[in-house]
Amino acid sequence: MTRHAIVSFIISLSFFHFTSLAQTDVPVDPLTGRAQVSIPIWNVVHGDLSAPISIVHSGGGVKVEEKEGTVGVSWNLDAGGYVSRSVRGLPDDFNGIVNGATDLRKGWLNDNSPSHIAAYNFTSDNSTGICSDEATDFNFLSGYAYNKDAEPDLFQIDAPGLSTNFVFGADKLPKTIPYVDLKFEVIKTSSGEITAFHITKNDGVRYVFSSTEMVVRQAKLNYNAPEPSLFSTQRQQYKQAVRFAEQWKLTKIVSPAGSEINFAYRSKPNVKSVKDVEVWEGNSSTITRLYFVEDIKNTSVLTTISSDAVRVTFQWQELTGLLNQILVEDLINPSSKLFNFVYAPVKKSGDVSSGKTKNFLRTIKEQNSACVSFPSFNFEYVDITYTTNGSGTTSLPIDNDKIKQDIWGYYNASAVSKKPTVYFYTSKTGSERYRHLTIPNVTPT
Repeated sequence: MTRHAIVSFIISLSFFHFTSLAQTDVPVDPLTGRAQVSIPIWNVVHGDLSAPISIVHSGGGVKVEEKEGTVGVSWNLDAGGYVSRSVRGLPDDFNGIVNGATDLRKGWLNDNSPSHIAAYNFTSDNSTGICSDEATDFNFLSGYAYNKDAEPDLFQIDAPGLSTNFVFGADKLPKTIPYVDLKFEVIKTSSGEITAFHITKNDGVRYVFSSTEMVVRQAKLNYNAPEPSLFSTQRQQYKQAVRFAEQWKLTKIVSPAGSEINFAYRSKPNVKSVKDVEVWEGNSSTITRLYFVEDIKNTSVLTTISSDAVRVTFQWQELTGLLNQILVEDLINPSSKLFNFVYAPVKKSGDVSSGKTKNFLRTIKEQNSACVSFPSFNFEYVDITYTTNGSGTTSLPIDNDKIKQDIWGYYNASAVSKKPTVYFYTSKTGSERYRHLTIPNVTPT
């Protein structure tokens, strides 16, 4: 397995109040071993509130199909905040009635599924010798029709001074994981769609998340393709398109003392993504595409963070969508600092015709309002060779090769497929029908 990795940073230490160039310790995630690289850019402070701005590196190497972050491959801007969700089943706040009386689909918050599941007495135990109890529980959960939502979505909160996860419990109220003392005000439309979250910490600081990023999801068949008989759950749930909010971005932080920091965003063109549901049937070497799930997402980018004393403006490249500049303005004592982000388009060595590249962050340049420049941040990467015109080459694939990668998505030159084998047994029922390992002495279909 081969991975790109950051080799070194040459940092403008004078700006961050260091007195000499020195190698600093890089924290490591104790669970994964990944380097936790974060470079601070600015901190917006107003009274007892603060909103830090930094860029962060994923620390996990570059996967073959990895897309560019907001600051190039593996780098992202860390500023502002959001509530996002991972949809499990149908969106919790979805109510099919918005599509007409014949659409009976209902999310977790608009149906009786939470109380029904909470009241069920699960019978399974840890015994491997008796499977009938597990089968009973499996049949109960599998008995939910596609128009019901049998599992709550997982929500994540990330904002300055606030980070946790939550789900809506059986009582349809937010439950933080792990417990955090928060007050939630969930703003909904008349049909139950969540439009905003107002979250208050136990110190009185209130966060408003009200700028939504919407998704339209639909599971579609290829032209004249039959309805799938296997792996059909998402097809049934999203045969008719579902529109839902995937993210609510932070728009305001207010303290009990009256301090306030505001955040503004600009919409970007819609982004379409497609996830194929595919199988290999029998011993065939041909992939069968059962259907595909299409998401059309309304995205946005951060444009300003402001208080009574400071305004930070973010400028984005129109063509690539990458962060281009950060302008920091002191509104009390007029002065400014400007940070310019420079990228290197990198292509596969020897590729002279495809035109496929990925942008890697190369330099961050800083200057003040008097146009005085400071030492730059410069970035180097393993297996990237820079050319004199500012571009770069690498031996790794840039063209999102879907085959030459391991099961985790990293480049593997000898790989023939990253897809695991799933064995299907028509002679079995319930969860026994699908196996990653074969059943001894039983031939799969």
